[in-house]
Amino acid sequence: GMKDTAWEHPWECKAVGSRTPTYIEGTVAEPGVVAQWVSERCSPIGANCLQTQCCHSVGHQCYKKHNYWAACRPSCSQAPDPKDGNKSWTCETLGPRSWGLSVKGYPSLYCI
Repeated sequence: GMKDTAWEHPWECKAVGSRTPTYIEGTVAEPGVVAQWVSERCSPIGANCLQTQCCHSVGHQCYKKHNYWAACRPSCSQAPDPKDGNKSWTCETLGPRSWGLSVKGYPSLYCI
C-alpha cells in the first residue's frame, strides 16, 4: 500500500549489521542472537526492574533506587535527582547492562 512519507519502509527481518549478543550471568557477552527471554522477561523504560534485573533499552542498566524501586537508566548518580522530586538513588547495579532492543528510530523491530 501507499506510505504516508517517502522514507517509510515495510518491516523486514533481514540482517542489518551485527546481532545483539545473548547474556549468560558470569560471562562476557559475545556477538550472537538476542535470547527470547529478553523480550519476555526484561523491563521497559519507566517500569520497575527490581525483580527482572534487566532492561529492554539499548545501553541501559537496572539501577536500584531503594528496596522497593529500581529503573532502567543509561546512567545513575547518587546526587538528588531533579526529575524524581530531588530524591537520591543508591545506584546499585542489578543484572547486566543491556545490549537491548531498539526502541527508537528505524529499524525498531525485534527479530529473532
